[in-house]
Amino acid sequence: NSLHTMKGLYMIFYNLNFQDLHPKFESNLSNWMKLLGETLKLQHKSPEDKTFECKGAALQSVLLYASKYKEDVENDIKAFSSDIWGLCANAGNDIDSDEVVLMCLKYFRSLILWS
Repeated sequence: NSLHTMKGLYMIFYNLNFQDLHPKFESNLSNWMKLLGETLKLQHKSPEDKTFECKGAALQSVLLYASKYKEDVENDIKAFSSDIWGLCANAGNDIDSDEVVLMCLKYFRSLILWS
């Protein structure tokens, strides 16, 4: 399944960027932000849909950038707010959805703390 593969790739992407922002990633940051944004815009039918899980994996990377690499993404990161709000609003009532909602709330918390 391509969504399962995409989720795995986002998890690898997150782990590669967690320790330090590699120059290859930093020089292509706008491209990565576009890809993450496109993933967050994907339509999903329900929280049980694999698309929701993939969006959660993308959100994890967005949250990492918002909290750890603020200076590098400051201009791009706020554009994710409406998509992340929608993701939070469409979450279900299971454990996986709870994790995504928690990441959504952490994202908004990080934006508040920037001020």
